[in-house]
Amino acid sequence: MTRFVHDKFAKDYLEELLSPLEKIEAPKRVSGEARQIDVAFVPSENFVDRSPLGISGKMSVTAAIFEPFHNPVTDNEIRDGLLKLLELDGQLRR
Repeated sequence: MTRFVHDKFAKDYLEELLSPLEKIEAPKRVSGEARQIDVAFVPSENFVDRSPLGISGKMSVTAAIFEPFHNPVTDNEIRDGLLKLLELDGQLRR
């Protein structure tokens, strides 16, 4: 129960503190968008010599996503990639 009391207090406090500065939305719902990862990679638990793969081998040590782009990426595309990575990480930890 203490967690909920603290949660409510913190939200109310921040809403009151920040309301003179700008518009506050508490709570603010964020709708999830269907996202698709181009390539999701989860390494095998078995030992595999990755050295012949060079930098690709170094990138394959941990779970990763790969999003190839033809043109330089924008800030929004980088943020979108980070969201996809965090969503995948959350799924793997369940």
